[in-house]
Amino acid sequence: VATPVMCAIVASLTVCPTERPPTWTNRVWFTTPMPISIDILGALPDALLVIEGDLVTWANQAAQRLVSSTESLAGERFENLVVADDLRRMMVVDGQRQAGWLVPESFRMRFIRRPDRAFVYADVRFNRSDGQLIITARDASENRAAEELMSHLGSLGAQVAGLLDADALLGAASPVFDALNW
Repeated sequence: VATPVMCAIVASLTVCPTERPPTWTNRVWFTTPMPISIDILGALPDALLVIEGDLVTWANQAAQRLVSSTESLAGERFENLVVADDLRRMMVVDGQRQAGWLVPESFRMRFIRRPDRAFVYADVRFNRSDGQLIITARDASENRAAEELMSHLGSLGAQVAGLLDADALLGAASPVFDALNW
């Protein structure tokens, strides 16, 4: 019996048990059942990748934008798209989840941008379906920059607490406020 949640993910992945036999390959079934085309998944604002073994079997356009690729990521080795330490950490979390541990729903991961191999920080969630790894990633670059600026502001406040008056503290923090557009 289908639950009121989405039962299927991309292409030929698991489909919801319904009265009708699933004959679509590029459809996703909701319990209504209402077919959703791959085009809709491709238009999602967050990166969506399907990994089988160590290869990307499907990725939407947001995934391509995340790593600044102009070409499809299908057929790429996932290890070439992310920092090795982050991939190892994801595999540890995956093993812990499969063993029944309570693990965080998401974590920050560094993807590797194509043109310059710079890091792109993303908040990642993942799960398994029929042996495939389904990953969603949201670009966290702006959040990370704001977190760093706020950290700098906090340390500035701790360093000068009691030494400066409020006007001097605000003056010293002015570059941080400017960077945050405050």
